[in-house]
Amino acid sequence: MKLPAAIALNLAVLLLPACSEKPAAPPAPLRSPLVIEAGVDLAARLTLGEPALAEVRESMRVPGRIEVDETRFARVGSPVTGRITDLAATVGENVTRG
Repeated sequence: MKLPAAIALNLAVLLLPACSEKPAAPPAPLRSPLVIEAGVDLAARLTLGEPALAEVRESMRVPGRIEVDETRFARVGSPVTGRITDLAATVGENVTRG
């Protein structure tokens, strides 16, 4: 009776490590869209210089994105309770003081 128990114990000891999960690979770090890394070929063509004032002769339209700095964002609310019945402006419309 001891022989089958010893065989079962040996099998359990040998097979138990196979049941463990492999450690998951660490997730890739998030890349910031504001950081540009130049490859070797691009770095060879880049030149660095001192910033200076210059007259702009023409403008250029390029695609871009404006993001809110959440650490410098303020929510503005009314100090009194009430109900808004009319809005004189729409989202995206330019407004002036007064």
